[in-house]
Amino acid sequence: MAGRPGYETFEHTADLGLYLWGCDLNELFRVGATAMLEILAEPGAAKPLQSRRLELAAESTEALLRAWLAEILYYLNTERWLAARVTINSFSPTALSATLEGEPLDLARHCLGPEVKAVTWHRLKIEPDESAPWLRATVVLDI
Repeated sequence: MAGRPGYETFEHTADLGLYLWGCDLNELFRVGATAMLEILAEPGAAKPLQSRRLELAAESTEALLRAWLAEILYYLNTERWLAARVTINSFSPTALSATLEGEPLDLARHCLGPEVKAVTWHRLKIEPDESAPWLRATVVLDI
């Protein structure tokens, strides 16, 4: 784990795992969005030409993280819209408001990564990292 917020991937049987870390929950969610965007498409591929407002609420922080990442995936898989940048406007452990900026998917210009089918509940957790002043999350993506 580096000395700044970030993520790393890990292999998981027929899936892709993510370890995310940040100094607080807001940062952890921003890192999660960055990781998801970089996995879905080549970084910098999409341009922030359109914006979409997003409001989410969940029963737990883990459920909110899953919903957050699943919503980014939804825009690509269902609406064929690729986010380039996300801004979290307001945040609490069980709700967030965000703005996503991006553009319609153009396969002639956008180089997509592996097909992510879902953000799973498997191994999903957020916990303090005892070895550093970080929060750490584990997320598994179904690919």
